[in-house]
Amino acid sequence: MSEYPLQFATRQIRRAFERAIGRSIPKILTELITNADDSYRHLSQAGIPISDPAPITVLFERSKKRFAVVDRAEGLTDEEMKARFVVYGQESVDRSLGMRTRSLFGKGLRDVLFTQRYGQVKSIKEGKFFNCRFRWKPVEGQERPVVEIKPPSRVTNELREALGIPNNGTFVEFQLGEGVRNPQTDKLVEKLGRFYMLRMINSSPHREVSFTSGEHDEDSQNGTQLSYIFPELEELDRLDEELRTVDGAIIRITGTIGLTQAEQSQGEVGYEDREGGLLVSDEDEAVLDLSLFGFDDDPSARRISGSIKLIGAGDYIRRKLNEAQPEEILTETRDGFDKNHLFYRALKGHIQPRVARIVESLREKRTPPKSALSEHTQEKHKQAFDLLNQLYKEMIGKTGPVPVIPVPLRVPPAPGIAFVNSHISIQSGVLTPVALLLNRALVQQDDDIDCRTDTPDIVVFPSSFRSGEAPKDLNRAQVKILRVRAETPDITGKLTATWKDAKAEISITATRREIITPINGIEFERDKYSIRLGSLRHLRLYVDIQKIPVGSEILLNAEGEAVKLVRARHRVEESNRLTALVAQLEIEVRGEAITENAMVTASVGQYIAGTKVSVSRKEKKEPLAGGIFQGYTFVPMERKLQALFDPQGWILINTRDPVNHRYFGVDPFRSVEEAAHCQVRLADLVLGECLQMMVSEALQSGKLDRKFPNNPEFDVQNYVAEKKFEIGPQIHALFVTKV
Repeated sequence: MSEYPLQFATRQIRRAFERAIGRSIPKILTELITNADDSYRHLSQAGIPISDPAPITVLFERSKKRFAVVDRAEGLTDEEMKARFVVYGQESVDRSLGMRTRSLFGKGLRDVLFTQRYGQVKSIKEGKFFNCRFRWKPVEGQERPVVEIKPPSRVTNELREALGIPNNGTFVEFQLGEGVRNPQTDKLVEKLGRFYMLRMINSSPHREVSFTSGEHDEDSQNGTQLSYIFPELEELDRLDEELRTVDGAIIRITGTIGLTQAEQSQGEVGYEDREGGLLVSDEDEAVLDLSLFGFDDDPSARRISGSIKLIGAGDYIRRKLNEAQPEEILTETRDGFDKNHLFYRALKGHIQPRVARIVESLREKRTPPKSALSEHTQEKHKQAFDLLNQLYKEMIGKTGPVPVIPVPLRVPPAPGIAFVNSHISIQSGVLTPVALLLNRALVQQDDDIDCRTDTPDIVVFPSSFRSGEAPKDLNRAQVKILRVRAETPDITGKLTATWKDAKAEISITATRREIITPINGIEFERDKYSIRLGSLRHLRLYVDIQKIPVGSEILLNAEGEAVKLVRARHRVEESNRLTALVAQLEIEVRGEAITENAMVTASVGQYIAGTKVSVSRKEKKEPLAGGIFQGYTFVPMERKLQALFDPQGWILINTRDPVNHRYFGVDPFRSVEEAAHCQVRLADLVLGECLQMMVSEALQSGKLDRKFPNNPEFDVQNYVAEKKFEIGPQIHALFVTKV
């Protein structure tokens, strides 16, 4: 028997490096600045005096796209370089020796230097100069990453002056790789100053991080200082409690939550530009995340800010990384917590209810906008929103949801075609999607696939199709959505798809009420539920009896303490049957504390389903005007956008947007009443924001087909454009009256 070591293609290795840092210059420089800060911390922990504040210098030669980060800390010998740089992904050497460091992945510097051009580390220690280069070298016909460590050499005064290191220290330099844009200096300094991962360092009185652009000379230390001042807060809540992980570890949570005087950008702008949120750090002040734990895109949460310290989280995260089956609690892309990990869910259960109470109080203070429009104009606008609400109902309510097929079920069928389910229940009068799997290694793009039912009372669309161009990944089945409809209930039939000699069949039962046929054994009726504080609510859970027979016990779990399960176990009884093959359970929950999107899960064996539950102080009122869209108003917003859909149903028109201000001026309602061009502008903003919201929701909930699975923004753009063509003339006719 022959054995061969697994080899990785160059592009796969490059992707491994690029996955973490990508093309983000703030992330790249953060890795190097944090390493320098750690080195100063080691000296302090060892009782070795350092300058206060200790300098860290970022040098930037824009004409050459070259960066360097310089410190005057420990320095590195050739043996220390070998121990730290040669093995990728191991625990930090300093951490293994008991030193307190912020390195989590054991990869940071290599992720930087192997993804950029001309990366090297120069260091002076104990009177010697050490040099380490990071480059790609041809090995057996493949490019491979190589760490080249040169023998030590003597140190001259000229070398010290060139590096800016009078004693010990390290000089890390690299040239930006292809595809990484050369940044504007002033904008980069601004980004680095507020970048969430650097806030603890930039705000420390014991560090001086300076940024210098130009050539490396004796004046290079006299650059712009990167600094961050935490905003003043009106403190509303203080935390000091314990989090117990699923494996018994205890994490102490401390911190404060409050309101800033002005609105700040939140989750809508991404990590590099975000201002507000709760800055989460560990016991070593390593920044872990910047989040509002479910309220990141809520307009009512724009002023919420604060800091959370998780004492013991750093050790816990590293321990999970070093287990035989490593778990990454933080995303390797340096974008905070993995939102699906149990640790984050447990943490969210502690913090989200506190944020929810603040958001709820801020929402209650908001009053409906007062309009100076004439009654005639208000009536026209009401008619426009009635049309938009009707379109929302049609888009969301007339077709069944397109099923989301889990990856484990997307196995290419050996015969070439197969339905995901063996049976399905459909509500009469509703066009219901059915998922057919295609093995594209067998089914060619010009092959015909015919679809027929065995009764004229059940129709299928389309009756014939071709699969079209094959996806790149042939190891996963392609999903083709068919649609079936029965106009009357209590009808059964069979749908057959035929490709060459292969046939796939699915049994269909038409019912009076909606019955969900679970794709993967069990499924909640809705993705989201809402409960009034202190009240009970039943969550419907559907069960495929073919996969989970009568008598099976289903385990329930609720994330955090805000949502309480009345019963943690439910047994599938004969009385739960709705049809011969589908059962329905009523899962009773109580709202114990204000929260949003607490996860409730149901599981039995290999099958699992989840839904999100929100708890509010007051019952959700039925939307006015018979729909989700309430109207519009003009508000000044700090965020760089022209309009925004508020979850309370209002379209917020940003009066601080320069274009909006040019149209609407200081009295926007009067401008809308009197000027045709302002009416056109308002119609475009309202129509665009409403369509963006409803199309995004329809795609997410499966009401619209995803034509571009790998580029969802294309789907949104295309559907919005189609709907504008359909409904745009009617909306403009109601808004624009001065033509």
